[in-house]
Amino acid sequence: MTDKLYDYPKYYDIAFSWNITQEIMIYKKIFRDFVDFPVKKILEPACGSGRFLVKFAREGYEIVGYDNNRKMVDYTKRKVTEAGLNDKIKVVKSDMKTADFDIIFDAAINPINSIGYLHSDEEIVAHFCNTASDIRKGGVYVLHLSCAWEDTTAEAEDAETWSAERNGIKINTTWKILYDDKEQNLSVQQGAMNIDDNGKKLKLEETHVLRLWTYEDLKRLVKKSGKLSLKAIYNEDRQRLPLDTEIIGEMGNLFYVLKVI
Repeated sequence: MTDKLYDYPKYYDIAFSWNITQEIMIYKKIFRDFVDFPVKKILEPACGSGRFLVKFAREGYEIVGYDNNRKMVDYTKRKVTEAGLNDKIKVVKSDMKTADFDIIFDAAINPINSIGYLHSDEEIVAHFCNTASDIRKGGVYVLHLSCAWEDTTAEAEDAETWSAERNGIKINTTWKILYDDKEQNLSVQQGAMNIDDNGKKLKLEETHVLRLWTYEDLKRLVKKSGKLSLKAIYNEDRQRLPLDTEIIGEMGNLFYVLKVI
């Protein structure tokens, strides 16, 4: 199968359309607690189909999102226009490895481990440096990601399956970790969509290779950037975790608050 999930942005948008109100609340809390000035302008790398762009814009923020897939960018631009939010949202084609902007933002967000598509230390540090340079001193970059599991057997069995429907299109999605390569710091994962588009059936299945995170590794790369400092960690229940917590994958996706120094 050569078709990519990202090459079908309409289906991708439906499949990943779960309610993100809780995530938005966490980001807003972090902005209030860790930024000494009003957060008005936000940057979102790897913005995909623009779920966070639209939600933040409707909350009154100005936000710029970028993605490296032209089909996804074009889809998201149409979505923004249809929502009447062109005055609040800008969508551009760019890549996390090299993206840099003339605009200065108050904060940036990177939801659901999108940063994991950067594999090497060099790519990650360059991204940290470029992104930090686009944020006001004292602003924050919030990463939402999960670290490597301690129990790899349980990890392999922890496939996520969910369903979504819109305009007669029904999609069943499964996402699972196939295996972790700890020597290369990579996690090999599989995403699959079974799509019923008003009677037309389609299956999309592909392998994704992401960075395999450990907490120590993340801290090391943040420090190496010289432009960011880890200030806090929150879980998805909005509970703050001490920075000396032993972080493992079984804890799920966590929010890492990086402050621009």
